[in-house]
Amino acid sequence: MRKRILGIGLLALAVGLVFGAVAAYQGVPENTAQTTDSCMCGSYIQARYMHGQNGDHGKGTPQFMGLGVKGQYLGEAEISEEQVQEYLSNVTIEKFVTPRGITVQRLVLDGEYIGKIVGDYDLSSLEVYKAYETQNGIKVFLSYDGNIVGFFLMK
Repeated sequence: MRKRILGIGLLALAVGLVFGAVAAYQGVPENTAQTTDSCMCGSYIQARYMHGQNGDHGKGTPQFMGLGVKGQYLGEAEISEEQVQEYLSNVTIEKFVTPRGITVQRLVLDGEYIGKIVGDYDLSSLEVYKAYETQNGIKVFLSYDGNIVGFFLMK
């Protein structure tokens, strides 16, 4: 009886390994010649991840920018510091501290969450790092001394 159970167990293990190997195999993409030597991405798979489905090696934007918007559909937007400060003057801030001791400031406008800032920064001390035109509005990234510390969505 023990030999029969052991045999069935080993057979199940072998079948599982075969199916696992087949499932893990991804294959090689057919058109690997699309990459260029000047790009840092190196291979076609990394190019698709970094530059989107078309594998364009131009100036790349990140693939995902948050809020469910894909990076390849974004265009940089011109926005002034005055517009940002005027918009942020209407925002209420909900501060809380994480269990690790990091201060997070939630930006809320009319009861709706629009963004966050990680760290205990004054809104007037932050500057615009970059802004992108999205399907939902303009996503603005805020920085302090050149480091991105937060973002919010202007509708």
